[in-house]
Amino acid sequence: MSKSAEVGSVVYCVDREGLGAVFYSQVLQPLHGMNLAGVKVTCLVLCPIGDWIKPGPRSKWKNLLKECGRESGLPLYRIATSAFSKRSQLLDGLVTWLFIVLKFGWSRPVIIQCRNLSAARVGLVVRRLRPRVKVIYDSRTIDAAELEQRLERKKLYLSDNGLSVGKLWQQQHQVVSRADHVLCVSQPMADLYKNKFRLRPDKASVVPCTTVVEQAVRAQGNRNSVRELLKLSDRLVIAFYGSASVYQCLDESLTLFKQLHQRVPHLHLLALSSDVDLQKKLAKELPSGVFSFFSLAPQEAFHYLVSADVGLLIREPIEINRVASPVKLAEFLACGVPVLVTEGVGDYSTLVDKSGCGLVVKYPGTSDIEEITYFLKEVETQRALFQEKCTSLARAELDVGKRIEHSKSLYRLLAHSALVE
Repeated sequence: MSKSAEVGSVVYCVDREGLGAVFYSQVLQPLHGMNLAGVKVTCLVLCPIGDWIKPGPRSKWKNLLKECGRESGLPLYRIATSAFSKRSQLLDGLVTWLFIVLKFGWSRPVIIQCRNLSAARVGLVVRRLRPRVKVIYDSRTIDAAELEQRLERKKLYLSDNGLSVGKLWQQQHQVVSRADHVLCVSQPMADLYKNKFRLRPDKASVVPCTTVVEQAVRAQGNRNSVRELLKLSDRLVIAFYGSASVYQCLDESLTLFKQLHQRVPHLHLLALSSDVDLQKKLAKELPSGVFSFFSLAPQEAFHYLVSADVGLLIREPIEINRVASPVKLAEFLACGVPVLVTEGVGDYSTLVDKSGCGLVVKYPGTSDIEEITYFLKEVETQRALFQEKCTSLARAELDVGKRIEHSKSLYRLLAHSALVE
């Protein structure tokens, strides 16, 4: 029996994230790995109708679909969804149900792995309408907590589409309770679901955000030439990889960098982002000689990250960060780059602290300047040791292969359950 037959038909459902920053690393790469491992997964992306109409998104999709077919042969389909302001989960569920019936028939077991809350709600509609469907809620964040934080910052009660925090918590509860399995990115996330929604331990598992470690290791071989090309050979490079979004703590990161630069004059900030606002912010806040900015596609990240000496991951101590699993940390470590991270970031702060693959500081880091300065100098003098230690940790804990093996086991379990129903 083939591996695909063992796990049934698998659909990975993504809602409105197809052109997002992590779609390549957290969806396309793992699904490509699944296909190479003999488990055929169909990627289904629910898209706003504007992705077909507006020139910008339409062009991006054209390039993405071309790259998908050329590099991975991954079957990727798109379905138009209802307008965001008048979103109908039932209507989107009906269209998704029709797609699954036309592609897989009526009675063949189908597993729908739904990335985040809105996709999971669509998956549960499909399960009500078609037999032998199992739904995995692939929880990447806690949407209700994220909305709560966003509205609090703006001093609002309702979101743009009229959704309240209480209503979203209710939806979160329904999905966690009704899904056949819940994938969490951290143990704190699993604990929150168990305590708040009484999620049974046998219905939950923890798999952090992962990366393709061997691809990063190959990029490490170009470190010296990349640093020379970027004119960073004589600099101690600290990397900020993200956007100007308030959740990425750019202001706090720049304040910390300025204080560190006073103590380490050859310190250089390498900013990697596709966010033009970030570039403007850097130009306003820092002298031109102490930072570099590069706009990059997600698949280019390793090429630049390997040139860094330290990765910077400052996060505010709020609930969405306490349950998070930032893929950027996995990418830093895979590139052999130790991380300066704040306390309480999912499981990662503890992982970094125990492994010695970086330094854990209190938010926002400015109270630990002397300790950080010492750490930077230690990294500079023992770079090869840190590189080996970080790479080993990434291979052991954060490689995409670990996620693939877990997915295969879970698919087999759910496919067998669907067959005996």
